[in-house]
Amino acid sequence: MLPLPKLIAGLLLSSTCLLCRAQLNKADSLASLIDHSIANDTTKVNRMVILAKMLANTDPSRGMKIIDAEMPLARQLNDKKGILEGFNVKSSLYFLQGNILQAQAVGEEYLQTAARFDDKPNLVAANSLLGILSSQSGNYARALEYMLTSMKLAEEVGDRNKMAALYQNLGNVYNDLEDYDKAIDYYKKSIATIQSVTPKITVPPSPYNNIGSVLIHQKRYREALDYLDTGSRISRQINNRRSLAGAYTNLSDAWHNLGDNDKSYDYGTRALEISRALSDKRSMANAMINVGTALSEVSDSVLLAGHIEPKERYPRAVALLDSAIRLAGLLGDPVTREEAYRYLGEVAQRQKDFPLALSSIQAYEALHDTIINNDNEKTIIRKFIEYDYDKKAAIDALELAGQRRLKYGLIAGLLLIGAIGVLLYRQGLIRKKANRKLGAINAQLDEANRVKARFFGIISHDLRGPVANLISLINLRKDAPDLLDEDGMAAGRQKITDTAGNLLHVMEDILLWSKGQMVAFKPRIKTLHVRDIFSELQLLYPANIIFCAPQQIQLRTDEDYLKTILRNLTSNAIKAVQGRAGGQVEWRAWKEDEQVCLAVTDNGPGISESQRLALFSDEAEIGTRHGLGLPLIRDLATAVHCGIRAEAPAGGGTTITLLFPSLQTASLS
Repeated sequence: MLPLPKLIAGLLLSSTCLLCRAQLNKADSLASLIDHSIANDTTKVNRMVILAKMLANTDPSRGMKIIDAEMPLARQLNDKKGILEGFNVKSSLYFLQGNILQAQAVGEEYLQTAARFDDKPNLVAANSLLGILSSQSGNYARALEYMLTSMKLAEEVGDRNKMAALYQNLGNVYNDLEDYDKAIDYYKKSIATIQSVTPKITVPPSPYNNIGSVLIHQKRYREALDYLDTGSRISRQINNRRSLAGAYTNLSDAWHNLGDNDKSYDYGTRALEISRALSDKRSMANAMINVGTALSEVSDSVLLAGHIEPKERYPRAVALLDSAIRLAGLLGDPVTREEAYRYLGEVAQRQKDFPLALSSIQAYEALHDTIINNDNEKTIIRKFIEYDYDKKAAIDALELAGQRRLKYGLIAGLLLIGAIGVLLYRQGLIRKKANRKLGAINAQLDEANRVKARFFGIISHDLRGPVANLISLINLRKDAPDLLDEDGMAAGRQKITDTAGNLLHVMEDILLWSKGQMVAFKPRIKTLHVRDIFSELQLLYPANIIFCAPQQIQLRTDEDYLKTILRNLTSNAIKAVQGRAGGQVEWRAWKEDEQVCLAVTDNGPGISESQRLALFSDEAEIGTRHGLGLPLIRDLATAVHCGIRAEAPAGGGTTITLLFPSLQTASLS
């Protein structure tokens, strides 16, 4: 039978030791701490990363949900460590779930971010991770480049834990290339390196399991048993169920080849049970082949102990092998599929089911031809890699010798030129630094003057109108109370209340806008339900405004900014339809592509060109005609990365649409 493919090491390089010691009860305790944590701080970020790592080999789907919540929080806190570890864990979890393309995309972003932060330990991890993913994609030359770059950086920082993981990953590449002797050498180097670390740490199960898998390929079954028994024991100690399933599958294979089908069936059944619990389709397919094959030759007593009638052995075996063929097809794994067809043909032939045996053997032969071609291709790739690296080594040696000859001849001249250059550079650096400071100060002063002039130019208009209305109404009640009957007095009181309310809204808008002009003032982003925002808005305005928002629509933005934008747009729309027969204002919310759209529509005369300029241009004149509302909408929308779209059909009316990133897109930005 086909031994299970190698187990991957070094995916979560930043805390291998911690992951190895993690237990399920620790994971549950940590999850409880996170759930009850009130503060969104770096401690919570760190706990979320640790928990996701703990779950990587036991419940990767749950781990992905945790890391999806951790990454936006780390960005919000500008937590460099949390950001980098989030990329590491997320790429690794994608890989463990079988999504290689997504894992590579996140891995590339991880490498770029680590380079931007100039973080060597994470550059080690990112290069190693991309090496693993390149190997899984069949790009072995690229995989070795990534891993050797990672090894060089790991040696520079003196991290033997990471070096051990890289030795194992290099072994995996040569295992893929079927250079088994070199693969075993690297796996043993990994074990020796881990054992040399002080203080001593537990060697993970993966190198033992991988050596066992390679020994099965070499038909050294008794030697394989020793390594696989060690790997399974360590897997149980650290509760690594994924690694345990791999060890059991390979033990099942080894015992089958040694002729003990009872033990092969026992280990295969255990491997299948764990693989199903983990939803690991690749491990399930391999375990199904082992169990299905062993079923046809296992003793009746073992079957009866498992509550299986001996007469059921053949249909059960066929069903398991058929399932393995289907899973291998879904995974795009021709090698596993070929093995399943071969053993299905053998099982059917022993039961004299010749039609099934014939069709299975034909399918096996067709796949076998393809695999032989792939093996030939691997041989060519292996020879090319050996030649390529030998050639690079020779070129490097020649370049090094030439550089050594030139180096000593240039040292004296360089020292003299260097001394002069340092003096000139220092003088220029001081001058440039002083000029930069002066330029920055001048720019800040210019901006402050511009904002001040703009602010005071519009504040008088927006405050003068409501205050003048209040004074007129109060004087009317004081000087000519007889002109108003009871209804007029009530209307006047209501008018005073409305005017005071409008004045308060204007003052709040001015305060928020002035804060928005401060460099250090930042929006506070959180998740909002659009229907709740519409409900609050509905309380402030006449009942004839229509609000329409599906229950489930949410967006991420600053709540105060959003309410101010909506209030101003609503006020403008009401003014546009005021005094018009059949005047109507409507708010709607919907999702469009990757955006959440909020739109207000009125059937007024339509937005003018000067209003449009005030809404979209910083240079528009806004002090006397349009007040603060339109530039306030523009500036606040810009601050929360909200797009604006204004439409005025030829028949009249205006629709202004606010465009927010969808909840998923916003959480990743």
